Amino acid sequence: MTTDAEGAALTSLTDDPAMLTIIDDDLAQAEPVASAEADVWQVLLVDDDASLHIATRYSLTGVRYKGRALQILSAYSGAEGYEMVVKHPDLALILLDVVMETDSAGLDLARRIRDELGNRMVQIVLRTGQPGHAPERSVIVDYEINDYKSKTELTAERIFTTVMASLRSFEQLRAIRRQQDELSTLAHAAHRFVPQEYLNLLGKSSIADVRMGDQVVAEMTIMFIDVRSFLSLSETWTPEQTLAFVNRLLAWASRVVREHHGFVDKYLGDGAMVLFPRCVDDAVRAALAIRIGAREENQRRRERGEVPVHLGVGIHFGPVVLGIVGEEERLEATVIGDVVNSTSRLQSITKNHSQDVLISETAIANLRDPVNVETRLVDRACLRGMSREIGIYALPDEPECDDLM
Repeated sequence: MTTDAEGAALTSLTDDPAMLTIIDDDLAQAEPVASAEADVWQVLLVDDDASLHIATRYSLTGVRYKGRALQILSAYSGAEGYEMVVKHPDLALILLDVVMETDSAGLDLARRIRDELGNRMVQIVLRTGQPGHAPERSVIVDYEINDYKSKTELTAERIFTTVMASLRSFEQLRAIRRQQDELSTLAHAAHRFVPQEYLNLLGKSSIADVRMGDQVVAEMTIMFIDVRSFLSLSETWTPEQTLAFVNRLLAWASRVVREHHGFVDKYLGDGAMVLFPRCVDDAVRAALAIRIGAREENQRRRERGEVPVHLGVGIHFGPVVLGIVGEEERLEATVIGDVVNSTSRLQSITKNHSQDVLISETAIANLRDPVNVETRLVDRACLRGMSREIGIYALPDEPECDDLM
């Protein structure tokens, strides 16, 4: 229903006697502003007064912003407006009446748009002929309204100015959102090179906070995984087959590691260096899971007539330095310490001892729950580069252990 104030608003909006004649003659002749372009600015009018829809469309006829036309959509109630917002998630602007099917229909719609749909991009401009139903200050704050206009002040020029300002704000918000999405994508991509777990250990919340020389000293478990005799295994493969095999293997091993609270520090060709920050037990359980998975995979390989693949795993525990090395144009996260070198050498002698997993006595001594981890001493040796002997342990033998990955 049109109030006296809204009637005055209609006159001020058109400022054109010819337009009033059009409205009086045939409301049904009004059509949305059309555009053959797929990329348009979508503007939604939500008002229960059809004549205001026509007057607004008339005042915006031929209007373009940044070379793009306006697509004017209409809804005549708060409920219908909600359906239109759901149907058109890329709306740039909503010109919204307050009093429609209820005294607060417009405000209820604004709240649903912001809270239920989580849409904080679309610009919402209230147009009301009954300001007492919606005090301006509280509405702007409580309902996240972008602008508030009385219908009596909305001339054709004011409508044009309001729409242009709203489209400009929407465009800027969309540009900010696009930049945020790009930054999020870049951050996600960066974490594929520098794991978030590594940043956490360094006390950094983002890779952008990392600086050359950042470091922390910690005691943790190191694991090295490597494919035995990989060169002879891959000599009959094409480069594409070799890469596919390595990626499949590393993807599987990495998943097992993550399931046991570890993460890959770096990939080393056909192998990987893995960190377990919590405890040695995590690494040992991961090694057992790798053993089981390897046995199952080799069974499938035999059934396909393929040669089994053998893995060697070394586990050691001790102090390391986690840090950022390189130079300002090229940084890399790394782990440095005797423990790292010893773990690599421990893995390298798994074949010599006919074992798939070897664990240092230091790691065994730091097990939190040694009762649940069965191991046996297989050697005492001075690993290359070490000045003293250490005890070397293996996990209990399993059937077909010599045929494992």
